[in-house]
Amino acid sequence: MRDPHFETFLKIAQDPHSLTTPPSPNGAGYQLAFGDWWQKYQSQPGTSDLDAQLKKVDDQINAAASLNSVP
Repeated sequence: MRDPHFETFLKIAQDPHSLTTPPSPNGAGYQLAFGDWWQKYQSQPGTSDLDAQLKKVDDQINAAASLNSVP
């Protein structure tokens, strides 16, 4: 039996257009890595080579994820 107090949340969870971040073996580590980079990027105007910086963040995220993988 469904509790009517939770009906709104159940509707949201069932909606195919309602999304959340994907699960990750290192939890929110990838979000934190990107968030840290984003704050640094915004605080340093004129920073160049965006592609290289994003590649570095990507490498950092992949390295952290590899520590949590099971052989």
